[in-house]
Amino acid sequence: MHRALEINPLSHNFLADLGQIHYFAHEYDEAKKYCFQALEIYPDFLFAHQYLYYIYLKTGENDSAIEEIIKAERINGSLDNLSAQQKERLEAVFEGYRKSYRHGGIKEFLDAQFAGTTQNPDSFYLYAMKHAIRGENEKALDYLERANEERTFLSAFVKAEPIFDSLHNDDRFLAILQKVNLNN
Repeated sequence: MHRALEINPLSHNFLADLGQIHYFAHEYDEAKKYCFQALEIYPDFLFAHQYLYYIYLKTGENDSAIEEIIKAERINGSLDNLSAQQKERLEAVFEGYRKSYRHGGIKEFLDAQFAGTTQNPDSFYLYAMKHAIRGENEKALDYLERANEERTFLSAFVKAEPIFDSLHNDDRFLAILQKVNLNN
């Protein structure tokens, strides 16, 4: 990634990806630094905001995490293509996130964020993250097993994902790593 940045130092994508690599290495200050650099170049870069969301969750900077996921969801929702009424509904959802967080902390926010989402193979990994953050390790492992069975894309990151640190010594987690050949 550093070589790629030497070739193209203004690549917001390379910068954000380097931030993600530092996040996976538990180097959160460096991870933030590269994500911020990416956002200086392209303020609406979805992945940089998503990476910051997870960095903030992991570091306990939950106020910042909430604002980053709202920024990411605004970008992902393509507000430019929405009617005034749709924008208003989306902003009400975001205010609901903030209210849930103020009322019940990160756990209640996560419930609000996932309320109404359909469980499907692509969401199993994200549900596993939600439960790991909440300290619900058995539920997290259930969803990780389902994500692995469905061979979802994000399953490739299971060993590196810091949110799953609390699962690393669990036999079920180790079995998941073995199934995806990540147990080295």
